[in-house]
Amino acid sequence: SGVRVHRDEEDRLQYDSSFQQLNGMLVLNDVGVLGAAGNRVQNADALAVHIYDHIEWGNWVFTPGMRYEDIALSRTRYNGGADRFYPITYKEDWAVIRDIAHATGTAYTKKGLKKLAEKDAAKAAKKKAKALAAAAG
Repeated sequence: SGVRVHRDEEDRLQYDSSFQQLNGMLVLNDVGVLGAAGNRVQNADALAVHIYDHIEWGNWVFTPGMRYEDIALSRTRYNGGADRFYPITYKEDWAVIRDIAHATGTAYTKKGLKKLAEKDAAKAAKKKAKALAAAAG
């Protein structure tokens, strides 16, 4: 016989981001809106109890048992996206970040991210070629 008590909690606040794959690398297209892919708190409380017996009758052995399990679930959804946090937008609130990125030559646009991915892929290919040459020679 036995008893099991279990508690689980989950707090989700997720962006609805979109990505693309360029030269084998995952590249962020759009951060998305905070809370758009999930903004909820969930809880689960579980209790399981079981009993069994061992019965011998001649050459036969019986092991009857019974199990009871109860799970209580609760979920709170926060409507309207990220209402627990200050809502920001990429277009307006992140303008200063984009300006700095562009000024330093690190543009976090589709074109800029593609350029970064290509640069990283070229660097990885060069490193791989160097390693292969060292192994061969």
